[in-house]
Amino acid sequence: MSHAMDESTVCTVLRAATWAAEKHRHDSREDGSGFIEHGLGSARVVAEAGHVDAETLSAALCHDVVEHGGATVDDMSLIFGPTVSSGVDVLTVREGRDAFFALARASALPKVVKLGDLVHNLRSLLVARPATWGDERLRHFLRDARLYRLVAGPADPHLAGLVDEQIRSVRLRFRL
Repeated sequence: MSHAMDESTVCTVLRAATWAAEKHRHDSREDGSGFIEHGLGSARVVAEAGHVDAETLSAALCHDVVEHGGATVDDMSLIFGPTVSSGVDVLTVREGRDAFFALARASALPKVVKLGDLVHNLRSLLVARPATWGDERLRHFLRDARLYRLVAGPADPHLAGLVDEQIRSVRLRFRL
């Protein structure tokens, strides 16, 4: 199946990738990889599942820029519009907000992005488990991944199935 993008979509996605790279230029994840690598990986998972619209791919590329890159939701809204900014806002962890409930009430866009995020995070664990992640931390992450999958899964059953596969792979790899 072809997932071709028109010129306008390509330009928007390139702008989102460039903006996210700039915002994450000094940020790294616990496994040592750059946050932009994670945004790119999440966007790739989402695109391979057929979500090739500019808003979904932009949100996937930028989903961590508020939480880790120093951007604001207002910045996102001015640059990418309210759909992308509200999707990223839902995915941004905030103290005092129940992330599962926020996602459950959200539109399909942040749910699809969250599923792509989970698939990429789980695949990354299979390549390089962060040195600070003991078995208890990994169990906690897998529990949360299952809960997010239950909340977001109906937005894209195929991506939800990939999350399930990756959870099984991580459990087997680390004998959990």
